Amino acid sequence: MIEYFLILLLMAIFLLIFVFDATKREQERQSKETRNHDVQARMDTCLKCGKKISQFTKTCPYCGYNNRTSPKKCPKCGNHNPYDSIYCEECGTKLVKSTTDTIKTQTPKYEKTITCPNCKKTFRKDTFTYEKYNRCPHCQYNFKTSIKPQTIRKNSQVKKPNIQTQIDGKFKIQIPSLYEDYQKHGTTTAQLLNEIQEINRVYERIDKLGGTNYIKQQLKTKSTYKIAQEHNITPENLKQYCQKHGTSINQLTKEIDRDNAKERERQRRRKQQQEHERQHKINQQILEINRVYERIDKLGGTNYIKQQLKTKSTYKIAQEHNITRRNLKQYCQKHGTSINQLQNDIEQERQIQEAYEIIDRLGGTEHIKNLLKTTNPEQIVRVYNITTENLNEYCQNHGTSINQLTKEIDRDNAKERERQRLEKEKQQEQERQDRYMKNLKNEKRMRDY
Repeated sequence: MIEYFLILLLMAIFLLIFVFDATKREQERQSKETRNHDVQARMDTCLKCGKKISQFTKTCPYCGYNNRTSPKKCPKCGNHNPYDSIYCEECGTKLVKSTTDTIKTQTPKYEKTITCPNCKKTFRKDTFTYEKYNRCPHCQYNFKTSIKPQTIRKNSQVKKPNIQTQIDGKFKIQIPSLYEDYQKHGTTTAQLLNEIQEINRVYERIDKLGGTNYIKQQLKTKSTYKIAQEHNITPENLKQYCQKHGTSINQLTKEIDRDNAKERERQRRRKQQQEHERQHKINQQILEINRVYERIDKLGGTNYIKQQLKTKSTYKIAQEHNITRRNLKQYCQKHGTSINQLQNDIEQERQIQEAYEIIDRLGGTEHIKNLLKTTNPEQIVRVYNITTENLNEYCQNHGTSINQLTKEIDRDNAKERERQRLEKEKQQEQERQDRYMKNLKNEKRMRDY
């Protein structure tokens, strides 16, 4: 029973939570709809582009049109046109001048020039564009509404405006043709003029950088699209600039290919010449090293090097003969030896010489002869850390040899044995005589008794 009651209690709690969440979501939805309705109520429509803007906004953020000025209504089709329009955007009918166009700014007579606050350029007040449209002839800035010209679309693919020059030096724009050709692309007269001026400024900047030579240098590492993008123009404008200077992108590319081919050929010839010079230098070094080898042969070859190594290092010996240590090692290898082997031979000769000096101090060959009486030559060699050949060489240097000393020792031993034998016989004879005399004395004594 208790469990059933607890289940009902939990279900009731969940139901209350669900009802509370639903009520809260409905309140949030209603408040959101109220905010949206308030925002839409405060929205207005731009008279030029037709997009939704705030009713408190004076200038359209999309097209830059001033919605606080009175628009011009076409008397034929009834379309509302911008206040500065001369012809209707729909049917092309010429519009009647509004009151705002007839208003002229009263300025003192002594002020003959005016400065544009947008481009900072100065022009005369009797200029056609300023007198008729109250605009700057350089940037098309509107002095009545303070509207700046729109940002130029660099990648627009419209044709150039039809501009005719009059005799008095002033220019006028064929407005009907502009509205027929360019308003289809969403472009105004000021935008087209600014675009042409910007492209001309880019052309002047390219002329200062080097003209077609600059473009040629850039084409070595970049494409036409990237070059045009860096200067904020289109590839067609870049091609027109090249055509204006009597060349083209393809011609410049071919010149670059020819220059690259010439450069590769020049590098190949320079590399070939460097290889020839290097080989000639190697041959000269080989001839010089061979002459040094011949000079060492005349001086004694490896024996001469061995003698030099007793007092000098390998580096000094090679430096004296104007060669490297590698060349000196190659000479020794050519004659069946090496620098290390020669140095080992020198060390062994030093040890042998020290052993000879010790033997000389002890008595020379007599000392060796005395040692041979009690030991064999192998033990003597082991004592002095030399070889049997070195011991024979020492004896030969002193006019004898191991065999000769051994024979002398044998002869001395034979003489000593002979002497001992004679002494022994003599002693025996003496003993015999002594016994004989003793016997005689004994016999005489006996006879006396």
